[in-house]
Amino acid sequence: MIKFNSLKAKIITLLTVTTLTVAFILFYLFLNFYKKDKVAYIFETNAATLDTVAEQFRREVEFSSEIIKVHLENTKKNKKLSLSSADTLPEDYLIDSMAVYQKKPRFKLVDKLYKKNIKEMTESDVQRLMGAQATNDEQVVYVDNMMVTVVSGFTKEESAWVLIYQFQSSTLQAYFKASDTVNTVLINKGSTNGVGKFQYPQIDEKRSPAVNQEITATVVPQLSQNSLTSMISLDGENYLFSSTRLYQTQSYLSSFVSEEKVFENLKSLMIRSIFFFILISSLVVLLSYFSSDYLTHRLKKLTQSAKSIADGNFDQKIQDSGHDEISTLTSGFNQMSTEISRLLHETANKARMESELKTAQIVQQTLFPKSEYDSAFIQIRGFYNSASECGGDWWHYFEDENKVWIWIADATGHGAPAALLTSAAKSAVSIIENLNLPLKESFEHLNFAICNVSKENMMMTSFVGLIDKKTLEFSYINASHEPSILIKKSTEISKDSLIFLNENSNPRLGQSKDSKFTSSTLNLNHGDRIVFYTDGVMDIRNGDAKVYGERSFMKGIVNSYNKSTTLAGFYSDYETSLVNFRSNTELIDDVTFCFFEIK
Repeated sequence: MIKFNSLKAKIITLLTVTTLTVAFILFYLFLNFYKKDKVAYIFETNAATLDTVAEQFRREVEFSSEIIKVHLENTKKNKKLSLSSADTLPEDYLIDSMAVYQKKPRFKLVDKLYKKNIKEMTESDVQRLMGAQATNDEQVVYVDNMMVTVVSGFTKEESAWVLIYQFQSSTLQAYFKASDTVNTVLINKGSTNGVGKFQYPQIDEKRSPAVNQEITATVVPQLSQNSLTSMISLDGENYLFSSTRLYQTQSYLSSFVSEEKVFENLKSLMIRSIFFFILISSLVVLLSYFSSDYLTHRLKKLTQSAKSIADGNFDQKIQDSGHDEISTLTSGFNQMSTEISRLLHETANKARMESELKTAQIVQQTLFPKSEYDSAFIQIRGFYNSASECGGDWWHYFEDENKVWIWIADATGHGAPAALLTSAAKSAVSIIENLNLPLKESFEHLNFAICNVSKENMMMTSFVGLIDKKTLEFSYINASHEPSILIKKSTEISKDSLIFLNENSNPRLGQSKDSKFTSSTLNLNHGDRIVFYTDGVMDIRNGDAKVYGERSFMKGIVNSYNKSTTLAGFYSDYETSLVNFRSNTELIDDVTFCFFEIK
């Protein structure tokens, strides 16, 4: 069952309507072309036939004129038309009658000669024919019921000769006898009443004289040329009218062909065309049905697969061996299905990894000490911000009865691998701090632990400081890290007041188990402050992509120190200035710094 609003129904309707519309237009154009071509053919054929008959009639008149000249010459000499002793014309003679007249000063009969069965012309007939006096060597021809009357005048002098002769036109007789499919008529435009009349035969003997008068009134005014073709309407019916003028006459040989008769064959043609049109329509509907079924079947498979994907089954594959647009769509659908399945797996993996990273981030946060620490001996403030879920920066402090440890480190890169390395460092430091070992030996143990964890494939820069609480001696080791900054107690400082602790430089942690480290020592006073930091501080960029840099870093330290007399105020002001510069732009590297002050 085909649904009316389905794609299949729409395709069938579109193909059927389009094909039938084109077929109807072509059929309509064909009929019009057929009609025009048929009319043109009738006009051309009738005109050619009439011209042929007119030409034969001209030759017939000229031949008879040659014959009659002999009789005229004999009359001028012997006052007699007959060329023999007979006083009638032979029955098989071309000429049926002849009479010669001479003007003295009126025309008088000189001699006449007739066939036995031909009626002689009356005096009134002769006077009517001579009413149109012929010029020299010219003649006037009249046609009346196949009888051709020729009036020849030779001079305009007082003794002018006029010859009148008659003959039956075999050309006209043959034409009218053969014209059984068309209405033929001979119209005399130059009749004595000036209206025109039919001479032979009437167009249709069954029609009334009124209709014949209508034909005369319609056709005669158009007879102003030697030949004419036109479409005329008579008594509510259309006719194809053709006419040609006969030689030296005012008579027009004409034919009337009924338009209905012309297009008689068109009715049967239209009936056959309608049956053919119905057959074509049926074939079109069938072809449309099977074509649409082929197309929609493949589209239906796509639709079902799309629904299956919507239900969560992304392993759909459609087999299609075609090479058309639907095949391209099917191929694209299969690629889309594969891509969605791949993306879902990637999304699931990514979600799992994000969950694991989130867990790692939570775990890593346990590696860091509290950001604020106050004791009777020391005050500490620290800051950490990772560039990703897990970072590679790490800082730490530890205080017991005799000493204070402060660590800061930066693992290579950032993310999960770097976070794992910092976790290993924290674990090692937690043990080292309780072994009561010298600074150098403690640092070597840390390097050994980092090398074992990273297999010497990952490294870490670090700066560690150890404060003796009794002597205020500060020992430190720098393993390729940014040097810490010592700020002696003062009410106001400048950049020149910043003391960079860079007296020693050692290999990075994890570079080699055989690495050797040197330490440096200096004495602190109460109120002295030291700044620990990683290189991520200098790499911060603002919204205009401007890098924070070393100069801004030192300037910020100096300005924040001078604004506050306490470590807490110093730290807070510097943190605020750094956050304002960054303007929430994405971090390129982890950012870590910590300040401490000896009380």
